[in-house]
Amino acid sequence: MDFQSIKTKGNLLSIIAIFLFGVTITTLTIIKNNNLWSIGYNFHDTYLYLDYALRLSGVYIGGYEFIDTLSPLIPFLTSIAFRLGFVSEITLFIITGSFCVVGVVGLYLLFKLYFKNLIAILGSVICFSLSINLIWLSTGTIDIASTALSIWAIYLTFLGVQKNQKYLYLGFSVLVLGFFAKFTAALVFPVMIFIIFNSYLNNGSFKKHVKKTVIGIIAGIITVIPYGAYLINYNIPIGFINQANEIATKSTAMPPINNIYYYFQSLPIIIGNYSINFNNFHIEIFLELLILGIIITGIIIGIIMFIKFLKNYWNQPDLLFNKIAIKINTKQAIAIMIGNIIVTGLFFFIVGEISVIFSEIVFFLNIFLFTFLLNKLLINNGIKTKRINYILTMFMWFFTYILFFSAHLVKGTRYFIVMTPPFAFFIILSLESINNRISLEKRKNKQNMDKKSYFNFKNSAAVILIAIFLVFSISTTSSFGYKSSTDLYHAENVIEASNWLKTYDIDYKNKTIYSDRGEMLTWLLKKEVIAIGYNSMKNPKIKDNITERMLNNDTSYYIGENGLHLNGFAKLKSFGTVTIYINNKKQYKNNKNNK
Repeated sequence: MDFQSIKTKGNLLSIIAIFLFGVTITTLTIIKNNNLWSIGYNFHDTYLYLDYALRLSGVYIGGYEFIDTLSPLIPFLTSIAFRLGFVSEITLFIITGSFCVVGVVGLYLLFKLYFKNLIAILGSVICFSLSINLIWLSTGTIDIASTALSIWAIYLTFLGVQKNQKYLYLGFSVLVLGFFAKFTAALVFPVMIFIIFNSYLNNGSFKKHVKKTVIGIIAGIITVIPYGAYLINYNIPIGFINQANEIATKSTAMPPINNIYYYFQSLPIIIGNYSINFNNFHIEIFLELLILGIIITGIIIGIIMFIKFLKNYWNQPDLLFNKIAIKINTKQAIAIMIGNIIVTGLFFFIVGEISVIFSEIVFFLNIFLFTFLLNKLLINNGIKTKRINYILTMFMWFFTYILFFSAHLVKGTRYFIVMTPPFAFFIILSLESINNRISLEKRKNKQNMDKKSYFNFKNSAAVILIAIFLVFSISTTSSFGYKSSTDLYHAENVIEASNWLKTYDIDYKNKTIYSDRGEMLTWLLKKEVIAIGYNSMKNPKIKDNITERMLNNDTSYYIGENGLHLNGFAKLKSFGTVTIYINNKKQYKNNKNNK
């Protein structure tokens, strides 16, 4: 569906409905996150982006030079609001949350290219109702923003090859913005090239798109120039290049640590935020089982259909490909395609043993070759390839990221967010496959439903699922609170401690302060607070080393959890679970506040 077709009444109403869904869950999470006991106040990254936004708005804070190498888009947008006087955590929550609305609408439009209207709505609702998206929505983190922009980059590329090539200009520029939102969005680039490649296989129009593609890439490069100038002007290292070089040249092999099955094992938590436990059964577990059941059934149906397809064409004598010295018949092509699947699977299992970049390149080559041969086979037999190429694009999108993040040693369910759009696609594709299978079985048994009944059945299933996920997402966003497992104490106590310190020591900005909540206190005090690891003080040896370092650095205060015994420091003031410790050698005239 392109922008012209949006004007039709049905499409416009659907977009309005999906837009209101996005606004509703975003508003609820922003309100919830603004509560000190809830999501946004407890995450390390949130405060790094706030500190970065402060720096970009002109408020220089010493230290934390490494934040200049972070993804800049969200801090930059936040800094604009800061310059206008809206210096608050909620500003970041609103900016990151707004990308949810962008993503919800974009995903509906993307799914509308393949599915009927109601199923496209269902896919978008499912995607942004997954607990992993609800938990991290409007928290000040960058994953939702990068995912939303990736959705639009892929959608615009589809429009560029199906409707108007000029959309390619915009598609690559949007991808660059997605890259600046989070650097891993660069993995979407080969997916976009894959879409353009498929257009050539369909109608031989690759040459027609080359010029527009090149211009689109140039437009994307132009989008990069201001950021490049900023890095050069302030002599800031290009962080993502260093990271890419490290990933490309080093193996990630650490078998005792690197669990390549982590994201598959975490699917119940990603879907409903709970491990499956039949002794404590509730709505989230029901949704997890429902979604996993639909996907597994859809995969089984898909495998059966693919095997039948290969068997039907295995004995065809046709010469499928005859160019210069290369001659491939149907049987050879099918054998190569099976080989592609096996190699891709093997590279997933050994991705932790070799360079992830090498694995990605092998995967890209495999799926391009597989798609080329499959398209040749289908076209030679008069079968349209548009829908199968769309499915392969979604598979490539998903597998590109699952391969990358499975190989990466640092793992977290949050990294699955960028995979939720293709994941949601396979949920609704599985649902449609199940529906089609049921209809086929009815016909075989001569108990055919008429066409009207068939579509009513499918639409009824979609309406029921939409209702379930709407209730789940809205009730979840208005009731749940998420706390990181590394939380040492409540954010409210940290804020109380920082406010008290401002009045106790009016010269606090010129003092050296350490904390295991350094990023948060840097934001609250608007000065550098040297950060240490969250659990550092629980290890006696590390604690002694940090204490010695603090004394050598003439540290005035340490702000951390209660009950610590630090050599050279004494308890000054406690706030719930948080205590301010003062250097014994420091004397202050205004110590009357310490009561």
